[in-house]
Amino acid sequence: MKPALTVRAARSADIRAIEALMAPEVRAGKLLPRRVRAEDFLVACAGRRLVGAVGVSAVTGHTAELGSLVVARRGLGIGRALVEAAMAEASARGLDTVIALSDAPEFFERCGFERAADTPWLRARAAIGLGAAVALHTDADLGAASSARSQVCAACDRLAACRQSLLVRRTTVMARSHA
Repeated sequence: MKPALTVRAARSADIRAIEALMAPEVRAGKLLPRRVRAEDFLVACAGRRLVGAVGVSAVTGHTAELGSLVVARRGLGIGRALVEAAMAEASARGLDTVIALSDAPEFFERCGFERAADTPWLRARAAIGLGAAVALHTDADLGAASSARSQVCAACDRLAACRQSLLVRRTTVMARSHA
């Protein structure tokens, strides 16, 4: 019998295991390197074994970003469980929108996210003359989140080759505010 999957807030004792999960993805160019701080991550555990992690951080007063989603094995529902826990965490913090930048947008679409036309890397390229100006998102807070994230993109050495999609999903905070 497989141990039950649980998702919880990361602890400082989890940092090395999170870094170990992230390392192959960083080396393969699928994840950007980042400093792992326990307070920014949720982890998935099967029994005592850490099998996945996701970063959750506020980008604006209304928007959180999911980042560095990693799992030990794909196809077992670990990623989806982490995304749903991150959505609940964002909602509990009072954030009404969650964004993710990904080169695997189909996974996030299966989790209820929608692709946005506005991407931070397009904004960053336009700002330094590597592309045409982009149509800004009509949602002011989402536009602010994309703009804030574009500053990180502008400093990234992968900017010229970036093809990540910006994905957006509203939390239950947004659903309650429109009910």
